[in-house]
Amino acid sequence: MISIIANEWFYRYTVCVAARVRSGMIRANAWHHRTDAISSAVVLIGILGTMAGIRNLDAVAAVGVSLIIGKVGWDLGWGGIRELVDTGLSKEALAQVKETIESTDGVQAFHKLRTRKMGEDALVDVHIMVKPELTVSEGHMIADNVRARLKRRHKDINDILVHVDPEDDAQDRVTSGLPSRESLLRELDECWQSLPAARQIERINLHYLEGRITAEVVLPMGVAKDLSDARSIAKNLSEVAENCTDVDKVLVYYH
Repeated sequence: MISIIANEWFYRYTVCVAARVRSGMIRANAWHHRTDAISSAVVLIGILGTMAGIRNLDAVAAVGVSLIIGKVGWDLGWGGIRELVDTGLSKEALAQVKETIESTDGVQAFHKLRTRKMGEDALVDVHIMVKPELTVSEGHMIADNVRARLKRRHKDINDILVHVDPEDDAQDRVTSGLPSRESLLRELDECWQSLPAARQIERINLHYLEGRITAEVVLPMGVAKDLSDARSIAKNLSEVAENCTDVDKVLVYYH
């Protein structure tokens, strides 16, 4: 009886330590104490039964101890094997992770969510979709918020990789064959070299969406004499670019 009480106390103490340091090895050692306590209890019942004249109870107790040890051994061993083969989070934990991502401000949708366990830690990899017209810095901020909320709400998650998408890239990447920014700007310079307003362009923003390129051109207000001239400049830039480059649409802004 003293052995039963002592081993159960050792089990509870060791489990607390395992939870604090997040160690599966210490948790397995805690179950060593628990199996000692359970097997001792079964043996005690067998001894009392034998003393009471129930001789077969001793054999039943021996079989019971074997089954208990086998069950605990199987549970611990199977858990270790699942970690070695990169098992993902449980369905309940995965549902909580999905809810956290979906409820983050700025996230329109997500896909390619992958999780895996590595010891006591969990790793998460996800693609989030944001509004395509957002700046890079705002998209990065939304990704940081997703990471922070996942770590705050799910203590087991240690490493998080968030990929920001302006559109759903779960299927074929339709923008993969389009020219890079450097190549496209060189083409635009050649096409616009006959347009005086092109030499005063302050900034060009490119949007690669749905397999097409949209160029946003920013010009100073002083480049146009009046509203009619501003419209004419915008029309010339747009028509020339759309005819001789891969740009599908040109939007001109004055400030």
